[in-house]
Amino acid sequence: MSASYIRRTEPASIAVGSGVGEGKDKKKKSKPKLSMIESVKFLAGSKYLRLLAMMVIGYGLSINFTEIIWKSLVKKQYPSTLEYSHFMGVFSSVVGVTTFFVIFAGGTVIKTLGWKYGALATPSIMSLLAIPFFSAILIGGVDNPTSLKVAVGIGCLQSILSKATKYAFFDPTTQMAYIPLDEESKVKGKAAIDVLGSRLGKSGGSFIQQMLVLGFGNIITAAPAVVVIFYSVLVAWISSANKLSVMFNELTAQGVRKKSA
Repeated sequence: MSASYIRRTEPASIAVGSGVGEGKDKKKKSKPKLSMIESVKFLAGSKYLRLLAMMVIGYGLSINFTEIIWKSLVKKQYPSTLEYSHFMGVFSSVVGVTTFFVIFAGGTVIKTLGWKYGALATPSIMSLLAIPFFSAILIGGVDNPTSLKVAVGIGCLQSILSKATKYAFFDPTTQMAYIPLDEESKVKGKAAIDVLGSRLGKSGGSFIQQMLVLGFGNIITAAPAVVVIFYSVLVAWISSANKLSVMFNELTAQGVRKKSA
C-alpha cells in the first residue's frame, strides 16, 4: 500500500461514518446503538470485522492482565497511600510526555512501513516487555526487595509504552481499517466493535481476574495462570492483525483501482 494513499485517507480515519460534507446522509451515517446480541450477530457476518474486533478485545484484555498485577506490586513496594499516589501521579505524567513524542513516530512508521507494522507494534512491545516482567515475579519472587523493585520498574516501562503505542499505532490503524469498507460496515461495524471491545475487553478481563483471585487467593499468586492467558490473548491478537492486514491491503488496492478507472 502506497504512502500517498494513506495520506489521502487519513482524514477519513478520524471521522469514520461521520458524513462530513454529505449533509443529506448525516442521519443515515450517525452512529447506531447496538445491543450486545445485535453486535455479535452483525460481526458474525464479516470475517474482516471479526478480526478487527479481536484486535480491540485483545488490547483490552492484555492491558488489563498486566496492569492489575503491576499495580498490586506497586502497592506492595509503596504501602503508604501517599507514596502510592505520588508514584502513580508521576507515572501518569510520564505516560503523557512519552505519548506526545511517540505519536510523531507512529505516523511516520505507518506511512513508511505500512498498516501491518503499525498494527503489530503494540502487541509486539507488550509481549517482549512482559517476558522480563513476569520472570522477575516468577523467578525472583515478590518477597525479594530487589526482584520486587525490578518487577515494578519493568512493569512501569511496559505500561508506559503499551499506552503510548496504543495512541500512536493501535488507534490509528484500527480506525484506518474501516476506510475500505462499505458504509453500513463502517458505521454498524464500528458501533458493534465498540460495544464488544468495551464489555469483553474490560468486563471480561475483570471477571477472569476475579475467578483467578478466588482460585489462587490473590492476583500475584495467580501470575503463572495470568502468563498463560496473557500470551494466549496476544497470539490471537497478533494472528488477527496479520490476517486483517492481507484483507485490508486487498480492499485498499480494489479501492485504488476503482478510483483510477
